[in-house]
Amino acid sequence: FQAEDGIRDQPRSRGLGDVYKRQAPLISPSNINKRLDMVHFFVAGERLRQDIRAVLRRSPDIARAQGRLSLQRGGPRDLAAIRDGLTAAHELGDLLGVVELPPPSAGIIEASLGLGRHDILLNELTRALNSDLPKSTREGNFIAEGYLAELDELRVLRDASRKLIIGLEGDYRQQSGIETLKIKHNRMLGYFVEVTARRAETLMVTPLNETFIHRQTMSNVIRFSTIELSELERRIAESGDRALTLELDLFEVLSNKVAGQSEPILRAVEAMAALDVAAANADMAVTARYCRPVVDNTHEFNIRGGRHPVVEAALAQRNEGTFIENDCSLGDPNGKDAKIWLVTGPNMAGKSTFLRQNALISLM
Repeated sequence: FQAEDGIRDQPRSRGLGDVYKRQAPLISPSNINKRLDMVHFFVAGERLRQDIRAVLRRSPDIARAQGRLSLQRGGPRDLAAIRDGLTAAHELGDLLGVVELPPPSAGIIEASLGLGRHDILLNELTRALNSDLPKSTREGNFIAEGYLAELDELRVLRDASRKLIIGLEGDYRQQSGIETLKIKHNRMLGYFVEVTARRAETLMVTPLNETFIHRQTMSNVIRFSTIELSELERRIAESGDRALTLELDLFEVLSNKVAGQSEPILRAVEAMAALDVAAANADMAVTARYCRPVVDNTHEFNIRGGRHPVVEAALAQRNEGTFIENDCSLGDPNGKDAKIWLVTGPNMAGKSTFLRQNALISLM
């Protein structure tokens, strides 16, 4: 592993993100203890730990949604993920804001501040987005009713025209005397009147042939158009296209607002991740009966009653008994304990398990 202190002679201050987002083990005792303080905080506060984890469990992947939006590959559901994630961040901040016992550690306080408040953006997204969202913006109908009056008017015109289609179908049935007459739609022809081939002759003779214009003959049905139906189709198409164009413009505006808050959003993401790791580790510590290690600047490695976490879990899953605890003591260079152990024994005696066990403990 690469050590987290790349240049030993140039110390620098580290924030909460540095403590948690590193992909290599920490070696600074202060940073390790900062992380352990956060775990201890959640170990001591069981109810708070459960509440924090419940909020985090239903929080979406904000960073992924923000990344998709920044690359112009996002959709309405990504905006909703930002909205729901920021809502979760506010909930976490509220939970941490009323904590009295145990007193929050420095890392918990930093995380609480990192969550921030995003009321303006959150209120905007809440007002703008429908409850049922399509995957793609091209599907439309993702902007909530009441968000923009112009869009509501276009939708009313579009939907009212569709209702007129239904009424027109009834008028044509009454006019022609054909109860099976239907008005249908497809992408090739648009809206058209369809009747069975047996009844189509009625529409092809005077006076109905002046209203119904023959368009297509199929094996069992014949299709017609009318001037009135074509006009309604044009109105529906225009209002639908204008509504969709307006929704796409609104999506771009909302995406730009999210982009304008990218830094505070990412700070909230990092804070939520730090809380997630600390609360999850605390939950594991309680469940598996782990104790907090003493980490300092000495070279002493002193394990009492150590257990291999993976082997122990496998034994429990198979109901094959409990893991037998063991010790490992590697002393300080100035101390009396040995600095090197020579581990011997036959095959399958547990040598590798013992070595890996202590390596895992040192990482944990």
